[in-house]
Amino acid sequence: MTIQSKAHHRFTGRCVYGGINTCRCFIASPFHLSLSLSLSLSLSLPIFDPPKISSKMGEEKPKPIGGVWPTVKPFVNGGASGMLATCVIQPIDMIKVRIQLGQGSAGEVTKTMLKNEGIGAFYKGLSAGLLRQATYTTARLGTFRILTNKALEANDGKPLPLYQKALCGLTAGAIGACVGSPADLALIRMQADATLPAAQRRNYTNAFHALYRITADEGVLALWKGAGPTVVRAMALNMGMLASYDQSVEFFKDSLGFGEGATILGKIELLYSNLGKLHKIETKFTFFFRDFRNQL
Repeated sequence: MTIQSKAHHRFTGRCVYGGINTCRCFIASPFHLSLSLSLSLSLSLPIFDPPKISSKMGEEKPKPIGGVWPTVKPFVNGGASGMLATCVIQPIDMIKVRIQLGQGSAGEVTKTMLKNEGIGAFYKGLSAGLLRQATYTTARLGTFRILTNKALEANDGKPLPLYQKALCGLTAGAIGACVGSPADLALIRMQADATLPAAQRRNYTNAFHALYRITADEGVLALWKGAGPTVVRAMALNMGMLASYDQSVEFFKDSLGFGEGATILGKIELLYSNLGKLHKIETKFTFFFRDFRNQL
């Protein structure tokens, strides 16, 4: 065995870190021996540890998901949910309108409608109601979600204070009411048509026929008759409704650890506790609004 091979055999060693063989050093010279000793004495240092980056530099904000669907999703969900709700609530809404027009109590109105007009009377104006939800509800809910998302970005992802949510709801309600005002006018005229004398009835067959007749007989701007009270009512309603919904979801999620589904169930009790106050406010707006637009 040569001197070089003896040295090679003599100074062969293992560098062990945490009980695991990380490398094998074949020492063939004093330089290699010093390198082996330095590695053995530095076991407390991780050999392959990557350089650490400060938390501020290393943190990356999540990139927003691109595409068309995330943008249109709030509009589609809002419109679809509103149209489904209209199909369920239309008979009750019809009775409410007749009560507000002074035709008696809920029981009297129901009996009169069934006797004189049949079951189909409860769904008069359904097409206009669906069109109203497809425009007004789609616009207000979609706009509200876009505004709150923009506000969150401007706030560096921190939860929005209640007043900012209220401002978003106020703006979304105004935009939705402007978009949905023509359909709302058609809905009110179709629901109130049976209460007019026969000579004054308009006899609209559906929402599109109503919009066509209003445009042809009164001009395009007539579609926005009574838009002022409609916008004010929508601003007040959405400021309270949408802001309180987002605030309650945030409270239940952060304080109680509920998801949004559980939050909706828990929110029912909160809504019922404030239902009396909200109903009084909305009723004042609604009576003024119905009387004003029914005279147009």
